[in-house]
Amino acid sequence: MDGAEVATKSKGGMAGRFKGRSYEVNADATYEEWVHVGNVLQETQRNVNWWIGDWLLHGESHFAEKYSQATHLTGKSDVTLRNCAWVASVFPPEDREWDLSYTHYLEVSGVRDVADRRWLLDKAVDGELTALQLRAFRAEEIRKEPVVLPPPQAPSVIPDELKGAIEAFSSHLGSCPITTPESAMVIQFPWGHLEMRFVRSPSETQQP
Repeated sequence: MDGAEVATKSKGGMAGRFKGRSYEVNADATYEEWVHVGNVLQETQRNVNWWIGDWLLHGESHFAEKYSQATHLTGKSDVTLRNCAWVASVFPPEDREWDLSYTHYLEVSGVRDVADRRWLLDKAVDGELTALQLRAFRAEEIRKEPVVLPPPQAPSVIPDELKGAIEAFSSHLGSCPITTPESAMVIQFPWGHLEMRFVRSPSETQQP
């Protein structure tokens, strides 16, 4: 065991181990190894949203309907996950050349023109702008509406059994009266949930 740990250290390892919410530094770690751990942790904090975004894009393209089942593993909210996937898609790895935070990239990801995005990031570097300052600068100079991040794309193919069940269910709904102008309900399933919104047409809601 000791020999394996030494070999790991000699290759630039972490000189310790993760254990749940804690990180145990080896008792015999040198100052240089301790500093290396700090550098790795800082790099992780700085880039984790990029890594999650790349991970999501890979899952979406390789595992179709199954990929969404694993997104909870990150512990991130749906909004954060959509942001990560969106920014990673707008800025693939070869376009992440600016030494700025992930939030800087997020602030300009809604700018449609590639040249404008690059110009804004250049300005952020040259002016040493914070992400909030970059947002204000973008609003003043580009004057574009903030982007509405698209939700993850749902699988385009609905299984035949599910499609048939929905069609049969819809045929029964046609004979059911709806007394309120609008109502909604959610049906839970082991694989997820179904959201339904019922809206009466204007002609049906008008009083005689």
